[in-house]
Amino acid sequence: MPLRDRSAGPGSVGRAAGWFPVVGLLLGAILVAAWWLAGAIFPRSPAAAIVVAAWTVLTGGLHLDGVADCCDGLLGPHTRERRLEILDDPRTGAFGVIGIVLLVMLKTAAVAVLDHPGPLVIAPVLGRLTILYLAVMPPARASGMAWEFHRGLSRQGLCVATLTAAMAAGVLVSQGLLSYLLAVLVALFLGRVAFRRLGGVTGDVLGLGCELTEVLLLLLGVSRLA
Repeated sequence: MPLRDRSAGPGSVGRAAGWFPVVGLLLGAILVAAWWLAGAIFPRSPAAAIVVAAWTVLTGGLHLDGVADCCDGLLGPHTRERRLEILDDPRTGAFGVIGIVLLVMLKTAAVAVLDHPGPLVIAPVLGRLTILYLAVMPPARASGMAWEFHRGLSRQGLCVATLTAAMAAGVLVSQGLLSYLLAVLVALFLGRVAFRRLGGVTGDVLGLGCELTEVLLLLLGVSRLA
């Protein structure tokens, strides 16, 4: 699929693609500082809860909102049109609440047993790379965040982001290649689901991709594969 480079106008978010992993690195550095500070004062469980709370505050809960909307819109037996309506609905249903609770629980449990801060840094980096890989795919409608990303995303920006994220993964975690492949697999899986159920990706799907990649990378970091 051809990617076009736009110099001005709509699509400015997509044109910033090369900076996405850098933003993830900065976020990860703040989270590591919070992890060390909270760990010096509190036991592991409350310290982990503080880190995840800081994570949510720093991102404004934007991606968690995508998780909730996608759980409500993608999991139920609805038509494509109804699914898109649910994604636009500011109210959160039962599936959305369950999805957020489970994701936050998994993040907190993983952070609580981290022995090395590497996964805490690389998770935001590759989570944002997943956003970009999903944004390559055609949007479900000609408006919204996914459309803005898709319009402005360029090959150059995507290549810069990929190189930056891959280098960070190779330096920060022992299973760098596996971490990168995990982000790719999440993008491919969610992209396929979105096409089948929505006809394309939406901003909420981008947010879900980021959050799902982050929690899976944290779990990978504390697994026996680490």
